[in-house]
Amino acid sequence: MVNEYARRTIQVHTLWGLWPHWPMLGFGDPIQGRCSQRREMWSMVGKREIQWRISSIYDTFVTEWSKSGFSTRASTTLTAVPFLYDLIIDLLEFSGSSELDEETCFRALRSMHKLWSRISSVEVKSGLRMYIDDTPKDYAQDIFTQLIRRLTFLLNYNSESEPFFQPCHQHCLRGGCPLKVDGVIHFLHRLSKASKTNEILHCYLVGGDILRLLDAAGTHLFSCGALSSDGAVNPEDEDTPAHLRHTYYGPRYRILVLSMAWESLQEDKPRSKASTSLETTIFNSAAWTLIKKHKTSLGI
Repeated sequence: MVNEYARRTIQVHTLWGLWPHWPMLGFGDPIQGRCSQRREMWSMVGKREIQWRISSIYDTFVTEWSKSGFSTRASTTLTAVPFLYDLIIDLLEFSGSSELDEETCFRALRSMHKLWSRISSVEVKSGLRMYIDDTPKDYAQDIFTQLIRRLTFLLNYNSESEPFFQPCHQHCLRGGCPLKVDGVIHFLHRLSKASKTNEILHCYLVGGDILRLLDAAGTHLFSCGALSSDGAVNPEDEDTPAHLRHTYYGPRYRILVLSMAWESLQEDKPRSKASTSLETTIFNSAAWTLIKKHKTSLGI
């Protein structure tokens, strides 16, 4: 039963659009107009509140959920519609912002990595489609352009990208954070896979210079010896045993992701002369020569 009093009380608050769409409050369609609504609300608060939102999402996902009782129900609720869409909207907005400071944006990017690692590819694709359908084209293009720019910074681990890695410092094994190698690959995996069935997303990614990011990622991984046809299994292969399908690391996995991303982002799409020239340069590089060499053995 809808709690009319609670709904009216919340709706008179200045920031009521940030309130979760609990079904018992009867706010109506939890999806339609949600992006613009939350975007407007977040523009009215300060950096402190935004950083609290980013940190609370990350802290929630690093909590070790109990296998029984309330915690299991809570973790299921957190990633259910419409709550999941609120997480996706906020973290895309913060990670790809042109107005927030870089520290805040990279902290949001880390929380988004944690979120995307806890949900399925179908949920990521659905969330991205919802965001794109409800966001003005020019604005969305800028969000994905800034997102790709920050992913490029992650490859080099400089002072700007340091906030992304800060949560790792007390947990990582000696020898460095594994996300310094695989963090960008994880994003490329989810984004390129989602773009296969979303032409608008594909255009945003290409417009945001993701092909250059692919080149940088391939070159970086090749230079540090992180590419090989050996190593982890292919999580996309239906013949892979169920207990191994969530293997998202290793030299072979990286080659699989780079190959899949290349195929999905450049195949059968109109390209400018500049784009074609860049593709030729990338495909003839040492890194991509290695990737092409192993494509047959990997069954791609």
